[in-house]
Amino acid sequence: MTGTGQAEPSIDHVLKSLFQEALRGDPDIVSLALSNQNGLPMVDAVRGKVSAMALTATATMSLRAATSAAATVGLKPAQSVVIHAEDGELILHALGTSGYALIAQLRPNANLGLALVILGQLGGQLSRVLSEKFGNVSNPELERQLQVAPPLAVQGLTR
Repeated sequence: MTGTGQAEPSIDHVLKSLFQEALRGDPDIVSLALSNQNGLPMVDAVRGKVSAMALTATATMSLRAATSAAATVGLKPAQSVVIHAEDGELILHALGTSGYALIAQLRPNANLGLALVILGQLGGQLSRVLSEKFGNVSNPELERQLQVAPPLAVQGLTR
């Protein structure tokens, strides 16, 4: 900080502000969390008795499993995964191939379309902030998955 300038807000403050804006944009979003490439929480707005650590770790594993399943059948990596439960939805949204994941818990009977739009916008904003702070955010493991050919069993089906 210079003598007359103001200090830039911390990345934590910027991320939390983006989360609050998204929560105001869709009242059906109950909780939000952002996980890093290792599934650890970077920032969260988790309500209730849910552990942010448990949520981000399991959601990141689920998103990786969906990415692997998509690659197995020759699809590009999953952008979003929706887990529908009787008492609400859980949306796992990949931030490109960075390995970062945005996780949202929705109320029962939520407007899924609105939530996906809000999360898509939030994901883009988060990607920009993370890229500005940490440089080009990409995950080499996910990049390799994009280049791997589908398994022979799947290739045999297309002959």
